[in-house]
Amino acid sequence: MSRRIIYLFAFSLLIFLAVEGASGEEIWGEAEIASSITEPLQIIDDATASGGKYIAVEPGNDSSSGPPSTGIATYTIRVSEGGVYRMYLRVLCSPDVDGDSSDSCWVRIQGATLNIEVAADDWIRDNNLDYEVAVTDSQDWFWSQLRHYDAWPGDEFIEMTMEPGNYTLEIAYREDGLWIDGFLITNETDVDPTTLPDEIPFVPAGISTKPQPANQEEDVHYRTILSWTPGKIVEIPKHNLFLGTNFDDVNEATIEEQLDVNIVAENLDVNSFDPGDLEFGLTYYWRIDDVNSSDSTVFKSDVWSFTVESLAYPIPAAKIIPTASSQLEGQGPEKTIDGSGLDENNLHSVNAADMWLSTAGDPGSAWIQYEFDKLYKLHEMLIWNYNGDTILTLYGIKEVTIDYSADGVTWTQANVSELTTASGEEGYAANTTVPLDDAEVKYVKVTANNNYGGGTGLFNQYGLSEVRFLYIPVDARKPAPEDGATDVAIDTVLSWRPGREAAEHIVYISTDLQAVTDGTAPATTVNQPVDGPLSLDLGSIYYWRVDEVNNLEAVQTWLGDVWSFTTQEYLVVEDFESYNDIATGEEGSNLVYETWVDGYDNPSANGSTMGYSEAFQPTMETAIVHGGDQSAPLIYNNSTASKSEVTASTNALSAGSNWAVSAPETLVLWFYGDPNNTGTEQLYVKLNSSKQTISGIDLTLAEWQSAEVSLADFGINLANVTQVVIGLERTGSTGGEGVLLMDDIMLYKPAP
Repeated sequence: MSRRIIYLFAFSLLIFLAVEGASGEEIWGEAEIASSITEPLQIIDDATASGGKYIAVEPGNDSSSGPPSTGIATYTIRVSEGGVYRMYLRVLCSPDVDGDSSDSCWVRIQGATLNIEVAADDWIRDNNLDYEVAVTDSQDWFWSQLRHYDAWPGDEFIEMTMEPGNYTLEIAYREDGLWIDGFLITNETDVDPTTLPDEIPFVPAGISTKPQPANQEEDVHYRTILSWTPGKIVEIPKHNLFLGTNFDDVNEATIEEQLDVNIVAENLDVNSFDPGDLEFGLTYYWRIDDVNSSDSTVFKSDVWSFTVESLAYPIPAAKIIPTASSQLEGQGPEKTIDGSGLDENNLHSVNAADMWLSTAGDPGSAWIQYEFDKLYKLHEMLIWNYNGDTILTLYGIKEVTIDYSADGVTWTQANVSELTTASGEEGYAANTTVPLDDAEVKYVKVTANNNYGGGTGLFNQYGLSEVRFLYIPVDARKPAPEDGATDVAIDTVLSWRPGREAAEHIVYISTDLQAVTDGTAPATTVNQPVDGPLSLDLGSIYYWRVDEVNNLEAVQTWLGDVWSFTTQEYLVVEDFESYNDIATGEEGSNLVYETWVDGYDNPSANGSTMGYSEAFQPTMETAIVHGGDQSAPLIYNNSTASKSEVTASTNALSAGSNWAVSAPETLVLWFYGDPNNTGTEQLYVKLNSSKQTISGIDLTLAEWQSAEVSLADFGINLANVTQVVIGLERTGSTGGEGVLLMDDIMLYKPAP
């Protein structure tokens, strides 16, 4: 009998979970909310249970031999995303009922495809739950991943493949010592049961969830699209939407009694809605009612909220250069923009060190000017006058001229001639607003024509506490990736919040900062605030800028800020994480030696065996890994053969055949030796038919060692790499043998 047959027979029940992209769907449920619960299963009140209740069978009942015909809790769930799901139960194993505490239940999801064969009629025997808490003396609630028990010690974790749709979940008693509090069904792959909550974040199954914008999100775009995830048990759901600015009205409105709700949309057959332009700075409340198409049952959701972006935003102090005609020491013009003296509510102090004050001079001689880093569309200017303690407010400017300019040559006078005096007390709020009419501005100059002390005698100085310039965001902002982001995918899609007037967007991107700054970098013009997917190099810093364009406006192009991000360091050729021990031909099978073909069937020509072949042991190494959860044993024996090598087609590997993408320069491989290895074998790697020897790897060293090979040395077309070969060849008259672990084969630009 071959190695494969013996091994797969012994491990037909051992499953390794494949790592998949987590989509994040979570279906939570309290055990007691079942649509039906039949005797002898019952609901029991208990303050320690989530929601104050759990279900358990009446003592003395047992259905160990098979699922019962009664004593079943039935639930209807709705799967929205589809894929591979896992289930977790929150349980308690009661020693008061069952002395040996071997407590278990039966579980079935009708219509789900399971990864293994289970009991008759697709019932899963979830047994040996008590062993998860046997290490503790106390009997407490805990989360347990659903598994099937066939014969000791054959517990196997269950994976359920489900398409989007409705499913019937059934939980039945098996032994009378198990208390069941609730469940989680999810397609997330990295769930740690020990971190799941004591209180089940239960949402009634018919209620919509996951609103976008997120609940209580702020600074939401005024042209946002509302979306949500429909409830889990609604059959072909319709949706009623309520949107308004009053919580009570939105919470209490119905289709028949809409109250003072801004927007009501009835019987939507999609889970998104465009409310049109929303008002700047307002908080909106909204609610989605799911309506069951079969019986018109209405499932009312919670009320969510979001706040729309402001009409105008303050120019950051870092982008303003203040200058003044004069200043007292420690009371320079920078004090008017740095926030000194302002509390969290923008109320100012009476501390003179927090304000600007000129030296003595005649009326009209004192001025303060602000230069911005670029042109802004200025909406208005807020002013906190000089807030010296009590009488010192007389230094505050009264008669004033405020001019603004786009170029520092041509000036326009603002429509204001007098500033309001300060309070002279702690907690002073801005009390002069200067409208700037959304003008294009780079400079603002404030000239003090007089102050509240008349500008004579002791009061011939002039001051301000704080100013703030609010601009209309006509330039691009909120970049994604964020400015300074690292480990960005080489095929990333750039996005940003568009300028208010933009009709199109010019995107500059390059590794040359100066070229992007100057606008000489390669540019793409797009009609939507997205660009990509891109094709970028590994391990590189990219700079990018978006200029917003509208040829119908006075200023046709608004230059954007320069942002940056760094791309991912490497591409994965092979990380050996996806392989399992499911037999060939069975669903989900992914055997490492079927991808990395070895010499097992012809050892005289090729002495390699990929993976362990010892009965009752897994193929992959799980205790010694470089990254992830497993590495690959390459067993070599060159006593007969002159070489031991394994070969993989790049079509089966993560990087595919085009290695020219992202301009990698170095192939990096990780190896782990064994002190028992023998021989002086030469390690090598081949791409297509081009071979490069690997130096510096000690086959007897039980440590992870990296090998770095220049891709240029292979001399092949990296856009068409068809196979990878890794091997050890005999160098002396007698060949050696042993085990070499392999892990994490990567493509880098520079070596790490």
